[in-house]
Amino acid sequence: EEGAVLLSEPEYLEFVCPWASKATGLAAVANSLGIPRENTAAIGDYYNDLSMIEWAGHSAAVENARPEVKRAAEVVVSAHDENGVAEYIDLLIRDLGQWNAGSIVYNRG
Repeated sequence: EEGAVLLSEPEYLEFVCPWASKATGLAAVANSLGIPRENTAAIGDYYNDLSMIEWAGHSAAVENARPEVKRAAEVVVSAHDENGVAEYIDLLIRDLGQWNAGSIVYNRG
């Protein structure tokens, strides 16, 4: 379980219920929509995103993410201010059908 104090930026602390995280939030939304875990995707950059990155069926980190987040993600895309999120969405839309066929270069840590 996650602790009740999370880092979301170097100068910020988030105080949440010990059982609440971005992973539990993503899981709740997926469950309510009937979407299997393997069909979910997440992208992040900081420690508070780790649980979501690890839980999602597909995951990415932006280039300017913390090293731990980049290691946990399947792919690393451009930095957030270089359209990394749009790059990941485009990757998912264009290549998701080929994801398991090996057309995406996975992050090897």
